[in-house]
Amino acid sequence: MTTKSEGAHDVRKVLQSVKDFGAQTHRPKLSEADTRAHFIDPLLRALGYRQIGDVQHEVYVETAKQFLDYQLVVDALPRVAVEAKAFDVALNDSHGAQVVQYCSVLGIEWAIVTNGREWRLYHGFAKGPLHEKQLASVDLVDWESEDQFGAVFEQLWMLSKEAFQISGGPAAWLVAKQLDGALRKTLIDASSPELKYIRKRLGDQAITVSTEALAAWFNANLGAAESTVQVTASGAANAVVPVRLATAPAPAPVSPVTSKKDAATPGTSYYRLMLGRGSLHAAECLAGGFVGTDFGIDQDLSNALPDDWRPFNKQFVPVYLASHPDKKAVAAGLACGALWVVSKGMKVGDVVVCPNGNGQYHVGRVAGDYRYQAGGVLPHRRSVSWLATTIERSAMSKPLRNSTGSIGTVANVTGYRDEIENLIAGN
Repeated sequence: MTTKSEGAHDVRKVLQSVKDFGAQTHRPKLSEADTRAHFIDPLLRALGYRQIGDVQHEVYVETAKQFLDYQLVVDALPRVAVEAKAFDVALNDSHGAQVVQYCSVLGIEWAIVTNGREWRLYHGFAKGPLHEKQLASVDLVDWESEDQFGAVFEQLWMLSKEAFQISGGPAAWLVAKQLDGALRKTLIDASSPELKYIRKRLGDQAITVSTEALAAWFNANLGAAESTVQVTASGAANAVVPVRLATAPAPAPVSPVTSKKDAATPGTSYYRLMLGRGSLHAAECLAGGFVGTDFGIDQDLSNALPDDWRPFNKQFVPVYLASHPDKKAVAAGLACGALWVVSKGMKVGDVVVCPNGNGQYHVGRVAGDYRYQAGGVLPHRRSVSWLATTIERSAMSKPLRNSTGSIGTVANVTGYRDEIENLIAGN
């Protein structure tokens, strides 16, 4: 089963590929089949639907005389109906009504309609008009910060195979949403019996206050209605959340794994690598002929770098969390993934482009294997042969600027190999 930490890497990989494609000025027009192959199928796999039988395609809906694009199956039960549209098709209510109708015929509780970029979630069993059935809308191309990525990921992970096996998928989130709404409605209503009871109990403590004042206090102190629900392994909701991530952002940084476009290009790989926060250590790295990372893991990793990032993360995510108790598992997975990429994933001969904080990128070729420099800045290092050439950010195409400007320590930009080589050559 795909764990949440593993899923964060794979989901981020897909989000980056969606963002890169969407940023292209003259991108090819994708059919529905193309959209499914390039974006929807990979995201479903990233959410854990990897085994034969997890995804059923082209399910015939007899009463509609139509075919449902996907039926997601968990523990032998159909859990989610997914209807796909082409990338450039703007989703509308008729698309949502179509998949909700399929749910009612097939007896499936949850429904999704997506064009690869926007994912709309519906509760097929809910009563009322369509807009009341729609629970969330997640846009995969608008997020920028790590916190925004975390919010998008949490929404998508509600639909993962693991989430259904642990807590019934979006069910715990829906209960939390309903609870949040009911409590808010009660606690900001000065005429509610609950506020009258609270007023009485406060009076017993010699605190005199009107129900109107109580309602005003709750209204001011409950906070915004939108947040993210966290579901524990027991299925309990940790935080309340009436969510509608209609503008919830999407990709920028890529995790340790390459995008489809990157993986399809053989030979040398190209990486945008940050040398400290805000390129703090760029000058030292340039003078010393190295690149590196830190992440607070103060030990030599020479004998702890497997060929795959997954076992590395399994070992070091707990180490990272122990030294960063304020961080969540998703952030830990991304940090350890980036550490693995720089320490092991990059091969000798690969190209790194590193910003100096002044609108320029230094370019180098990886010249040596991993080494640990105890006490030094960015102690997890790789030797680099720096080229005399620098690349001006202003000379880059918009898609390359988007990718090199992505959040995160490392981003695979191999898909822009030709452009980068032309820039190095001064073309």
